[in-house]
Amino acid sequence: MRFALTGTAILAYISLATSHVIKRDISNVLRGLSTLNANIGTFGASVYRYDGTLPAAIEIFHQESSLEKDLEGVAADTNSTAEWTAQESNSVTESLVGLEPIMRTSIAALVMKRDLFIGAGVGSAVRLNLVNMRSRTIALSVALQNKAVGADKETIRQGTGDVDDAYDSAIDSYESRL
Repeated sequence: MRFALTGTAILAYISLATSHVIKRDISNVLRGLSTLNANIGTFGASVYRYDGTLPAAIEIFHQESSLEKDLEGVAADTNSTAEWTAQESNSVTESLVGLEPIMRTSIAALVMKRDLFIGAGVGSAVRLNLVNMRSRTIALSVALQNKAVGADKETIRQGTGDVDDAYDSAIDSYESRL
C-alpha cells in the first residue's frame, strides 16, 4: 500500500512538472534567424554558381532541404517563446529586414538559372521546392507576426509580402516552361 501511494505521488509530481510548456528564449529565435541568413546566403551562392549538372543540382536540393528545416525550426522556436517585449520584437524585426533581400536574391538566382535546371531535367523539382519554401516562409511569417508588437507586425507582413511576390514570380517562371 505504501509503495502504491508513493508511486502515485511521484507520478502526480511528474505529471504536474511536465504539464507546463517550456517556453524558449528569444535568443533561440535570433540565433535561428542568423543561421537562416547564413544558409540562405550559401544557398544563393550555390545557385549562382550552378553549372547545369545533375550533381550540382542535387547539392542545391540538399541545401534547400536544410533551409526548409531552418524555416520550420525558427517558426517552432517563435511559437514556443513567451510574449515578446517591444525590444525583443524590434530585434527580431531588424534581423528580418536584413534577411529579406538575401531571400529575394536567392529566389532571383533560381529564376536566372531556370533554363539550366530545366535542361538538367530537374525543373519540376525546383518548382516544387519553391512552393515548399514559400509555404514554410509564410508559416514563419505568421508565427513572427503573432509574437511581434506594434509597428513590427506590419513591417514583418510587408517584408514577407515582398518575398512572397518573389516566390510567386519564380514559381510562375518555372511553371510556364514545364
